[in-house]
Amino acid sequence: MSQRKGAGGVVLLCQNLSKVLHFVES
Repeated sequence: MSQRKGAGGVVLLCQNLSKVLHFVES
């Protein structure tokens, strides 16, 4: 359960990072 939650957090972090990168580039 905790492992799955951790993986989900990593995915969210990656999504947020990509969003920020796109925002900075544009």
